[in-house]
Amino acid sequence: MTSADPSIETLARRIEEFLTEQPRFFVDVVALTDEGRYRDVLRAWGLVRERGRLQRDEQGRYLLPATSGKGDPR
Repeated sequence: MTSADPSIETLARRIEEFLTEQPRFFVDVVALTDEGRYRDVLRAWGLVRERGRLQRDEQGRYLLPATSGKGDPR
């Protein structure tokens, strides 16, 4: 998945922001979107995973460590 639809890229950024706030279960990520957009969520989730920062906590929730403007973890 190298070139993304702009709406999918926007959704991926929204998911990333959501996961930097606090750890979330995947069902919480899906709830960010309107019903019927599950395929879009999966496509955006693929972009988030490709970027390689996605982590999981001991309860299995997903999270992204916050980064500084230079891309270094804070």
